Amino acid sequence: MISVIVPVYNTERYLRLCINSLLRQTYQDIEIILINDGSTDSSGSICDEYAALDQRIRVFHKQNGGVSSARNCGIEAARGEYIAFVDSDDYVEPGMLSAMYHKITEEDVDLVICGYTKVLDTCSILHYCDDSYLSGGADICRFILHCRSWCLFASIWNKLYRRDLIRKLFHQNISLGEDMIFNLDYLENCQTVSCIPQCYYYYRQNQNNSLTRNQYQDDFFAICVYKYERLYQFCKKYNADNRWDDRMIHKRFLEYTIIYLSRLVSVENISITDKLKKLNEVCHNRQLQEAITLTSGLTRRYRLLVILLRYRLSLLLLAIIEAWYLFKKIKGRWNKSGHKNQRDSRYIQDRKAS
Repeated sequence: MISVIVPVYNTERYLRLCINSLLRQTYQDIEIILINDGSTDSSGSICDEYAALDQRIRVFHKQNGGVSSARNCGIEAARGEYIAFVDSDDYVEPGMLSAMYHKITEEDVDLVICGYTKVLDTCSILHYCDDSYLSGGADICRFILHCRSWCLFASIWNKLYRRDLIRKLFHQNISLGEDMIFNLDYLENCQTVSCIPQCYYYYRQNQNNSLTRNQYQDDFFAICVYKYERLYQFCKKYNADNRWDDRMIHKRFLEYTIIYLSRLVSVENISITDKLKKLNEVCHNRQLQEAITLTSGLTRRYRLLVILLRYRLSLLLLAIIEAWYLFKKIKGRWNKSGHKNQRDSRYIQDRKAS
């Protein structure tokens, strides 16, 4: 049996679509564990409504403790031999669990990964996963660092896990990037991974009530450093002398740092003085400066920001990120006013209706 764990928090707008997509799975031997994490909208009532309609659904109501707390609750309640995670504002293809179950049982692997579709306001972007079989830490390390999309590895919602290999739960003191840390902990116990190219999972990005947090948090850069250290330790364990992989690890660290800076700049209740102070702290971080000197392969936009970080030009860095953020904000408003990609919008609507 597969236990599907769905943490729920204030997603009444999308929750029915999510649950319906799970009930329509062609693989029927499942239990759907809905963890209502203290929702203040009607999400909890919707969970109870569906539990009354289908005995495969189990609902747990708890005080709000965050997505990691909710997922841990689901893991502890799970009865299945295998575990999958789905976010309550996302949805999946009817054949997803069937394909992943057959892959994990027929090939006798420890983890299965599939592709996904990123659903945006104006379009959808498909992220395919190469049809591959990974054996041993070196293979897994190369996949982590060189996969087409970072989310193929770093997320948990496009994977099927063996419950008996989950030796560590989600870190509740980590508020961003907890998926990646969970996956690294899990992969410590893995020998084989199999990938399915099909994009079975539909991931909504930048929804206001999503469990995926896109806002600024004060400890985000400290978490970036911690994730960098964990990733570096994991990959060095299996690929100690590969300088190319080292550069890719440094690149990931820089990418996460730039995400942090963009979120910092976008916050309105932090003064310019405080933003500059935080930027200076980042610019003078020893590990970041080492990563800058050892990385390569950045996009043109990232290269400019990295140069400013390297020479600790905090004020200019702040001005450029502010301008970039303002441009994105104006562009987003322009798209919402009706100038959308009609073909992609119709595609999303057709997929939701199916």
